[in-house]
Amino acid sequence: MTSGYFLISDILGFPKIVASSTEEDASARVQSWVELAERAGADAGITAMQLISDTLFASAPDTSEGLGELVRYSKMLSERGLECSLPIRGGVSHGQYEWGSLTYGKAVLSAHRIESSLEWVGIACEPELPHVADHWGFDSLVCYPAQCACAPLWLGVYQDTGRRAGCCVAEA
Repeated sequence: MTSGYFLISDILGFPKIVASSTEEDASARVQSWVELAERAGADAGITAMQLISDTLFASAPDTSEGLGELVRYSKMLSERGLECSLPIRGGVSHGQYEWGSLTYGKAVLSAHRIESSLEWVGIACEPELPHVADHWGFDSLVCYPAQCACAPLWLGVYQDTGRRAGCCVAEA
């Protein structure tokens, strides 16, 4: 298994988007998503990426630079997704995973739990990501309490105050 950062994201409301679209419109929307994921990945330096329907898996090395690449990628997905009417939500985790035709591991489960709990557009991080302090700033990561589907769930990291906060990719 590999240790590193893992992102799972999808298009919020994708089943309803497809159900309410013509076949041509749905195909165009899917093609926009594929192009967005690939272009943003290339721009951010992400090489490990997999799409299954509207769900995207991406990973980055277990370094500060790896987290920075995944944060940039997440930010690009969010910003560019909104520009083309693709509301992206996602979760970033850190841990062990196996990448291949079957991708699995604790990092995958954690990222999926975060992503599926979000009822809003944006990408949240799990608590206490290694190297997260290297990426604070309005052009990268910001912290605030995150409201999730299951309850008010606090995602993120501890800051100097010791208060648990949510961690989200900034869209400034």
